[in-house]
Amino acid sequence: MIFSEKLNLLLKRNGMSVLSFAKTQNISHTAVAKWLKNKAKPTPGKMLEIATFFNLDVDVLLHDEQELPNETLIRKASKNIETVKIEDDFKKLISLRNEITETFNEFATMFDKRLSNIEKILKDKKF
Repeated sequence: MIFSEKLNLLLKRNGMSVLSFAKTQNISHTAVAKWLKNKAKPTPGKMLEIATFFNLDVDVLLHDEQELPNETLIRKASKNIETVKIEDDFKKLISLRNEITETFNEFATMFDKRLSNIEKILKDKKF
């Protein structure tokens, strides 16, 4: 079985789309599509990353004569890269919300002071 067939089977077994897999590997989905169509192959370093991701020996991916083992599911104990990215985005949004809230509170305090000063001036001038 050639690499493209193996990768296709690995994605199917793990319920992954080309796009989600590409995100886990920090590469473009077009690169993965080329791999799946057997128009290109990953670099040796990327091949090692893919083997590690699927908990395989890299030789299984490199050598056509070696078949995929029946158990090729991603370890569920480790977090999916997409989950990690979503958690990271969530933390960034919370931080941004806190910054905005703090800035808004500072602005509201400044605004209230300014209003109070204007009110005082108006009372003193007795318009």
